[in-house]
Amino acid sequence: DGGDFSSPILTHETFSSRYEASDFEKATTYQWRVSAHNICGWGELSEVWTFSTSFISISGKVMAMNGGGEGLAMGDHDPVPDILLDLYKQGQPNILQSVTSGDEGGYLFEDLTQGTYTIKVTTDSVADVAVYEDFELLDDTTGMNVMVSPVDSGNVPLFTGEFDDGVIPNEFALAQNRPNPFNPTTVIDFFVPRTAAVKLEVFDILGRKVATLVDKSLPRGRHSLTWSGTNGQGQSVPSGVYLYRLSSDDFSSTKKMLLLK
Repeated sequence: DGGDFSSPILTHETFSSRYEASDFEKATTYQWRVSAHNICGWGELSEVWTFSTSFISISGKVMAMNGGGEGLAMGDHDPVPDILLDLYKQGQPNILQSVTSGDEGGYLFEDLTQGTYTIKVTTDSVADVAVYEDFELLDDTTGMNVMVSPVDSGNVPLFTGEFDDGVIPNEFALAQNRPNPFNPTTVIDFFVPRTAAVKLEVFDILGRKVATLVDKSLPRGRHSLTWSGTNGQGQSVPSGVYLYRLSSDDFSSTKKMLLLK
């Protein structure tokens, strides 16, 4: 209420010396005070007391996507340690917390308040790849797992986050690369509404294939990878306009990107 009690969120009268209240927000400090009443009226208000509700946390595992990406059951995958995960809170440009996945692949962000967050991952070959973007955190959240799969070109890892129903669109989608223009790397995000064989390829402006970034079965989810401006042999490509195409059985989408050196 700002500390002056001008806008109390709760006022209650009781004949008991005990009162139980509920539905408080997580990770919030509240102030309270009391006064007594008898036939002469209300007495003076007591001193102000405070209490705080508990903070909330996010936890999950970083796991290897084995068996061609069929399914995301944790028992089917090996843990991936030493993956750096950065947590951002909406409206704050700097990293809020950074953690590294442990020997069993687990990670934990704690002492958080309610709000909108983004989780990004960083490895030796990629940086700032968002696996969970602009999600609403209202309570302790577990099972925010990150799947890691090597892809064909340069062994650059592909990252996948598991999402609740309603977050993933009900159709394939290919996002614009970021940043664009870029030098030397850019991130490509795409969405898969169901487990399916997908292909992500890069072409030059004349339509000649430069690299195949993904050619495998992937699970439902948001997928992110970084292209470092190299061809299928790992050689750097020159500056210019390139096309990248996501395709599946009944879907194809192509976008342009500009490499400037």
